[in-house]
Amino acid sequence: MFSSAHSGLLEKLFHYIDLHQDEFVQTLKEWVAIESDSVQPVPRLRQKLFQMMALAADKLRNLGAGVESIDLGS
Repeated sequence: MFSSAHSGLLEKLFHYIDLHQDEFVQTLKEWVAIESDSVQPVPRLRQKLFQMMALAADKLRNLGAGVESIDLGS
């Protein structure tokens, strides 16, 4: 199914995930605690949606990804 090179990379990935599991779980807890809904936006939650977008963008930038924020209007 996978070549030995791929198996080695997967092993490294799984090891990294194991080492950082607590961090991943904490990040997930923080993200799901933000009551934001972009599918059926509720006016009172609009700021929470922006907060979630900024949090996700910051996390991605810290991982080295390029992020472009787009104005959603009002």
